[in-house]
Amino acid sequence: MKTTIPKFKSLPFEEGKTYITKFATGDKFKVVEIIIGKTGISKGKIIGFNGIYETAQHLGLCPLSADRLYPETIPDGTVDICKECREPL
Repeated sequence: MKTTIPKFKSLPFEEGKTYITKFATGDKFKVVEIIIGKTGISKGKIIGFNGIYETAQHLGLCPLSADRLYPETIPDGTVDICKECREPL
């Protein structure tokens, strides 16, 4: 049997936008600066952010690791998968 599930595409991070953190509390974090690696294995990749927590603005500018934010997503079609083994058809 097959099941159709939606497929999503992640959008790149942008300065000035607010994203939800992957913390258990799901805080909102407004990105002020995107930090991009300059040398080694992380050259050209996002390694972190500087921004402001919307619920704790009194903390000021805070650093945050790149893997701690959920990117925005948009629908990008559908995928048919097997209902039992969950593998794409």
